[in-house]
Amino acid sequence: MKILKQWAFVALLGLPLLAPLTSEARGKNHGSKGERSEFHDKILRKLNLTEEQKKKLAEMRKQEKESMRALREKVKAAREKFEQSLNADVSSADLKNVHQNFQTAKTEMANARFEKILKIREILTPEQKKKFKELREKRKHDHKRMGKERNKDDENEDDFLERE
Repeated sequence: MKILKQWAFVALLGLPLLAPLTSEARGKNHGSKGERSEFHDKILRKLNLTEEQKKKLAEMRKQEKESMRALREKVKAAREKFEQSLNADVSSADLKNVHQNFQTAKTEMANARFEKILKIREILTPEQKKKFKELREKRKHDHKRMGKERNKDDENEDDFLERE
């Protein structure tokens, strides 16, 4: 039993050290601002948006820019605190609390992305919605084919309308 506890302790200490390696392997750094911007421009061209639609999307981006930035920072801070807590000598209850805060921040970000998609759908015509779905599916397929898993904590193709 004592050996099992020692192995568990070693494993717990070792996990945060592996995090940079696993983050890279999952493509955590994928989806840079430049790639999102390129995807955004490509989508706009392929959807053949009207000038009015472009204006509405630009206004939506402008309105949500600061709140999305704040949410990204909140997720980042919660992730860092969680990773630090794994390395620290904290109680299980405290670690669970920090983990819950991290999960809550990620949920808030996911909800904001979902709300954005709902707003986009209101702007697009039925034909554009169909094309938008096809483009997103193609992008998802391309990522999987290249062996890159999507990291749901980071920006992804649902954030294609975010530009800074």
